[in-house]
Amino acid sequence: MQIYEVYIDVLAINNFLADLAALFAVSVFFKRKTPARRILAGAVLGTLGSCAAFLCCRHMAVYLLAVHFLVNPLVLLFCFREKTKQEFLADLCGGYFAFLLLGGITEWLYDLQTDTFYVLSEDGLFPVTVKDGNKTLLKETDYTLTYENNINVGTGKVTIKGRGDYKGTVKKSFAITIKKGASYKVGSYQYRVTSASTVSMTAVKNKKTTKIKVPSKMKIGGKTFKVTAIGSKAFKNNKKIKSVVIADNVKLIGASAFEGCTNLSKATLGKGVTEIGSNAFKNCKKLGSISIKSKKLKKIGKNALKGIKSTAKIKVPAQKLSSYKKLLRNKGQGKKVKIVK
Repeated sequence: MQIYEVYIDVLAINNFLADLAALFAVSVFFKRKTPARRILAGAVLGTLGSCAAFLCCRHMAVYLLAVHFLVNPLVLLFCFREKTKQEFLADLCGGYFAFLLLGGITEWLYDLQTDTFYVLSEDGLFPVTVKDGNKTLLKETDYTLTYENNINVGTGKVTIKGRGDYKGTVKKSFAITIKKGASYKVGSYQYRVTSASTVSMTAVKNKKTTKIKVPSKMKIGGKTFKVTAIGSKAFKNNKKIKSVVIADNVKLIGASAFEGCTNLSKATLGKGVTEIGSNAFKNCKKLGSISIKSKKLKKIGKNALKGIKSTAKIKVPAQKLSSYKKLLRNKGQGKKVKIVK
């Protein structure tokens, strides 16, 4: 028995590159006058279609049929808009040959992943595929799967036990990792991994949330991360938010992070904030109370406070009153806004 496992990014990237190359090959070989942007869009649509088919099809044969006889022909029609059946069949044959050729390379790349795969649920992010030669075996009919330690970051285990005509047991270990740039929903919020130990808060997923609390730390898959930033446009135009409290590990408040939060009335910035991005609190017309606890603030972007309440008060550490008055000058706030200790 042979086990295949894939990563979502490997599947998507390899599909995209294969589709892009195949479409360009058809365009050049048959001299189709197709704009490059349409070919690029076709490769993106083909990748999305292939990924959707992979998620929906439990059997590899069904997946291959869906990709080669539904997704690929539709992509060709989208890209080249053939006027006759002959043109379409020519493109289909040429494209199909290119797809198959590049698909073989892609499958070989998948085989390089057989020692590690990403599992977060009982059947994994993708189901494990068990083969006997070229025959794909059926779960629960030909084999069963049992997982251990497949939730938290670290090393998990899967046991494949034969059933029916198949006997014996195969055990495999796999790595569960969290990749830089990946996004995760934890509680009411969305986070993006920025390093091996830090994340940025990028959105609130609970639409009823009125009080935003940005924590110092949070956990993904059992691993603790520091929350060091609020992403650009994280809460832009959110009309529900009334207050925000930012914990001490946060260093950056991204550009337009709270822009257009018209019901935001109070903001507390923690001791670690060093930078407030441009337009961060722009057009928060009810924002009348801002408390800056940080003594490390070095940079405030253009129009960060434009459109806040005309009578707002900005409270800063006593020893930073003079320097922060200079730092906060001309950031868009009205003349009546006071900076106090």
